[in-house]
Amino acid sequence: MSAPPGEHRDTLTPGGERVLLDARPGFAYVFVLAIPQIIPAVALSVAVWLVRGLSVAAAGTLDGSLAASIDAWLGYLLIGAGIYAGARLVWAVLDWFCRRYVLTEARVVARHGVISTARFDLPLRRVQHLVVTRSFLERVFRVGTVSAASAGTGSHEVVWRSVARPESTVSIVRARVDHVSRRGDGPAPIPVIGLVGGIGSGKSAAARAFEKQGCLVSDSDRAVRAVLARPDIAERLASWWGRDILDPQGGVDRRKVADVVFGDEFQRRRLEGLVHPLVRESRRALIDRARRDGATGVIVDAPLLFEAGVDAECDAVVFVETPRAVRLERVRSRGWDGEELDRRENAQMSLEEKRRRSDHVLVNHGALDELESRVADLLAAIRKHSRITHRDGE
Repeated sequence: MSAPPGEHRDTLTPGGERVLLDARPGFAYVFVLAIPQIIPAVALSVAVWLVRGLSVAAAGTLDGSLAASIDAWLGYLLIGAGIYAGARLVWAVLDWFCRRYVLTEARVVARHGVISTARFDLPLRRVQHLVVTRSFLERVFRVGTVSAASAGTGSHEVVWRSVARPESTVSIVRARVDHVSRRGDGPAPIPVIGLVGGIGSGKSAAARAFEKQGCLVSDSDRAVRAVLARPDIAERLASWWGRDILDPQGGVDRRKVADVVFGDEFQRRRLEGLVHPLVRESRRALIDRARRDGATGVIVDAPLLFEAGVDAECDAVVFVETPRAVRLERVRSRGWDGEELDRRENAQMSLEEKRRRSDHVLVNHGALDELESRVADLLAAIRKHSRITHRDGE
């Protein structure tokens, strides 16, 4: 059930974006949602009818008032089950009415919520995966769920549940994604590529190889140091933790900051709440500059890219794969042994999970010329294609 294309009509989409598809779930969504919730009430009703039948059969052996009391309570249970089932059905109708699925020329949007509202928005230039799934009830009612996700995310970011003609719907979305991929939805769209890997895997060397291919590199560690070097940030931290947090020149002593936040979850989150938005702002400024300058891409080198949610800003995530022996040899220069390497890596997301959530694997065995050749091929592939998949699930 969709509206014809036209200009946006409310605050669900940004001003100036033409709406290509405006829909709710198929009405079958009401039954897909309500049936699993009503089944317990139906089962209870059947049980009540059976018990009432038994109580009628046994009425001659029970005291009259007791039999009447049992019958009354069974009647109340039956009424309660009916009210519960009706309430669930009404709630499903309200949920269906409050859901909106919108495709504009630049983004895909989902909104839902009866009492409180949640809105999910994914720019089309970042869509890397489109998936169609069907539960058993969705297959029965001939509807399906369309999901969209960007690179490196562990879950789908925009979900359109129980839409009618899901194959047709996903084809419309895919066509628009392909159009944006070819022509862009803004000035000089370029890929934003996140780098992840184990400690000592050579992410910095990979970033430099991408830089030789015309990419700009966003170094999160360097950005954090730049933020902490700002006088206003130094004063803010001094107001939180005292002037002992500063060095003799009045700047932030990062070692003392680490002592404060290490092991103190509240203070760590407090610091992140101050620093991360400023780092994100500098990263966006770098991306804007890269587009203006015609760079071939932007590389995001962030130590905790997945943990900090920075992968949501990336069009693709690359896992730098390096044998443990090579990584261990590299970190020995820092005075670490194998136990220290394992201890530090165990404090982060596992390498298996990072690899699973990444879109590409870049093998780095230590030979610089091989790494640069692989980087050139990988960058060309990322720039040329947006990987979009379509799957009919159970």
